[in-house]
Amino acid sequence: MIKLANDLYYVGVKDPDLKTFDVIVPTETGTTYNAYLLRGEKTVLFETVHDDFADELLENIREICPAEDIDIIVCDHTEPDHSGALHKILDINPDVTVYGSAAALKNLSNILNRDFNKCVAKNNSELDIGGYTLKFIWAPNLHWPDSIFTFCKELGAVFTCDFLGCHYCGETVDEDISDTAGYDTELARYYKYIFGVFPAAVKNGLSLIRSLSPALVCTSHGPVLRRDIEKVCGCYDKWSEPVVQSGKISVFYVSCYGYTAAMAQALAEGARSAGCEVGVYEITAASDAEIDEALRTSAAYMFGSPTLNRDALPPVWSVLGSVSAVADRNKPALIFGSYGWSGEACANLAARAQGLGLKVDEELCRVCFKPSEEDLEKLRSKGSAFAAALLSQ
Repeated sequence: MIKLANDLYYVGVKDPDLKTFDVIVPTETGTTYNAYLLRGEKTVLFETVHDDFADELLENIREICPAEDIDIIVCDHTEPDHSGALHKILDINPDVTVYGSAAALKNLSNILNRDFNKCVAKNNSELDIGGYTLKFIWAPNLHWPDSIFTFCKELGAVFTCDFLGCHYCGETVDEDISDTAGYDTELARYYKYIFGVFPAAVKNGLSLIRSLSPALVCTSHGPVLRRDIEKVCGCYDKWSEPVVQSGKISVFYVSCYGYTAAMAQALAEGARSAGCEVGVYEITAASDAEIDEALRTSAAYMFGSPTLNRDALPPVWSVLGSVSAVADRNKPALIFGSYGWSGEACANLAARAQGLGLKVDEELCRVCFKPSEEDLEKLRSKGSAFAAALLSQ
């Protein structure tokens, strides 16, 4: 338990041994699951924690008051790392009222699978808890549609859940950060994985935060923010700037005997002749950073693979799996590859690309074994036409 301000306490928990969050996010320093208790005439708990740490949360709360004294729980976002321990509090105190967006309360019904007292936190509505006033502010897609911010006017404290947080487990959550380089690394990583696909929502969120001029930002992971509020907002501002370069095409491929490689080069030559900037990446030779940068900044893609055992090769699936079904939706894509027998790779890649929301060119560029000069010329023409269509958008 840490006292953050008058009547406001940190009651969250640390998880320093966590190595990966949500299967895909590296967490080199672990993380924290932040929860906060505010004591006015009514007692309010902001968020809970991961179910694995529910008992520790309850111990922290009991340092301040019995869990039975909690009147209100605010769920600014319902992902189970925030709502997981809610069921244990309800077991102890079934009379508590849970506030959240309509989407959040629906989610909680499906998480808890039980009845509970609930109240929709309407946008810009206020709740007087006796001595303190809470204002609920909708913040959709930061990072789920259910997300809201809660602002306590009297304390100048805003509870933002995931927004402006990061998976960083230091000595304390009260912004005593000695390892600034480590924190900055985790802040950038967190933004990339959690908010990188929602730049417009991030800009809106930053506008909301700045309009409040908070003295304290209470996030749900990592340190609370005091002196570094504008520093972190500035980072989010920079990272949410548009990065896609119009007219830029990235070609990703693997090749067993050089046949698909020749196709990649011919398509790239054609696209360049039409005026596009084209990057060509043999996937097994390119670094993860190069591929990530190409995916983020390209306006269109080409994916190429030979067929092996009736499918595309794993490195191409890996890159295609890094395409964002949100941020990259409707980007044009072209599929190509050499084959020897049945040639299913292109169709399989096209189906997955379409499932991700890419606008896949109807013509699959397939060549049986080694492309002839005539094949290569057709591919140059195809690359040119693909690029011209992109530039005309």
